[in-house]
Amino acid sequence: MKRVPWKIVRGFPILGWVSIVSLVFCLLSPYCVRVINAVDFLSLTTSVLAFAGISVTHRLKDLSKISWKILIVALFVFFGMYFMDTLISQIALNLSGK
Repeated sequence: MKRVPWKIVRGFPILGWVSIVSLVFCLLSPYCVRVINAVDFLSLTTSVLAFAGISVTHRLKDLSKISWKILIVALFVFFGMYFMDTLISQIALNLSGK
């Protein structure tokens, strides 16, 4: 019997697998939803950001070619995110009457 490689399955990111598996378990069991709700979201962001930083390190040569241009892009991204977050928060506060 010939073994068939599943390139799509092997190439799929681990974060995608975690999302799909947790979605299936949450649809099947309310207990899983209660357990996941008990986890603080902010405690997970540290590990996700660390993982993102580690995944970028193998591209340091590419980042060094970009040099100072990445700083300009980062400033626009940070400003845009801050502006949109404050705008959405203000709209939500106005809608809630606070």
